[in-house]
Amino acid sequence: MKKELFKNKFLIINKGFTLIELLVVIAIIGILTAIVSANLASSKSRARDVKKISDIAQIQLTLEFVFDRCNSYPTATTESTQICNGMTVGTFISKTPTNNGVPYDYFSTGNDYLLRALLENAGNVPSESVTSPTIPISGVCTPPYYCVQSK
Repeated sequence: MKKELFKNKFLIINKGFTLIELLVVIAIIGILTAIVSANLASSKSRARDVKKISDIAQIQLTLEFVFDRCNSYPTATTESTQICNGMTVGTFISKTPTNNGVPYDYFSTGNDYLLRALLENAGNVPSESVTSPTIPISGVCTPPYYCVQSK
């Protein structure tokens, strides 16, 4: 009978985890968390760059609509900018996309334009980005800048 009590007591003692086992599991979870966090940060950066590229495409489409209607590009891309026949840029786009409230760089000669956005990662710049613009601008158009001009 003494052996059975000892046996049952021994089984109860072995039911938990040792301190070493717990530390190993916590270390593994920490390493996996660090790896996932690093991947999420780069994904967020890529997503912000894709949004900027999409915004530029939307503004570019609006500018082409304006040129089609008025035979010239506007002097600015804000909704209240007057263009022709009493129309404004807001006639063609309800809200001009911005980069966290800051307008994208826009340069216009009336017959030509250049739009520019600074991307977070030069590797995210699409191949169709202009590196030698046809109109003079202040600044550069090489990666990490994404530039488009009139077609």
